[in-house]
Amino acid sequence: MKIAIIGNGGSGKTTLALTLHKKLNIPLHHLDQYQWKPGWQRTDRTELEIIHKELCDRDSWIIEGLAIRLFPYRFQKADLIIFLNIPIYICLWRVIKRAILHWGNVVVGVPEGCKQRLFSLQFLQFLGWVLNFNKQYKSHIMHMLQELESNVVYVSCEKEMQNVVEKLSGQRDLSHR
Repeated sequence: MKIAIIGNGGSGKTTLALTLHKKLNIPLHHLDQYQWKPGWQRTDRTELEIIHKELCDRDSWIIEGLAIRLFPYRFQKADLIIFLNIPIYICLWRVIKRAILHWGNVVVGVPEGCKQRLFSLQFLQFLGWVLNFNKQYKSHIMHMLQELESNVVYVSCEKEMQNVVEKLSGQRDLSHR
């Protein structure tokens, strides 16, 4: 089974991916671990494309993260795409809460050397990115998803997320591709 989990920062991608990984025993890949190097330095675009293609070509996976320009290949390979369409205010709250609770530490899903920070220019830019996600990216993502023949699930609240986990956990044959 190949599951792509996408959504805004703070939408719950990492949490859902960890839950599905534990329940389904499918290898999990956090794109942030490949997109960033220590000190929040970006990975070279070409290097990231090569890594992404290699991950997507594996037999089974859960890949959580964005890298929107890489969506076409990931979507082509995925058996299931889960779009976490969570309200902006919830995403912002979660990002701020994570930064406060884990300030100075590395959280699950990011590479070593990428510590949570508050009051840095980079953090403020990320908050702006989260705040403007719907304006800048959502319609493009929705258009891409609507053109797919793949199985797409849209999640807009915690209850729907739990339903997805329950449904996938109840399936007997997850390797239908």
